[in-house]
Amino acid sequence: MNCIMCENQKNIEDDPYFIMELETGYVILGWFQRFRGYTVFSCKHHGPELHDLEHDYKVKFLEEMTTVAEASFQCVQT
Repeated sequence: MNCIMCENQKNIEDDPYFIMELETGYVILGWFQRFRGYTVFSCKHHGPELHDLEHDYKVKFLEEMTTVAEASFQCVQT
């Protein structure tokens, strides 16, 4: 099965909205800013559900996700 997210990650650094790579995922500025500061944190491992990730990886991913959320908040805070 082809996954558009996995395909997009192959050339992630060419994405004009790419911000940075973390251990478990990629930080990408939302290409549609319905909400100011909308940011995507795309997991490096393909899976249909978050609970399908291996436990230690899932914990690290969620930790990084909260860091990305806090950083995004700090950037757009008014």
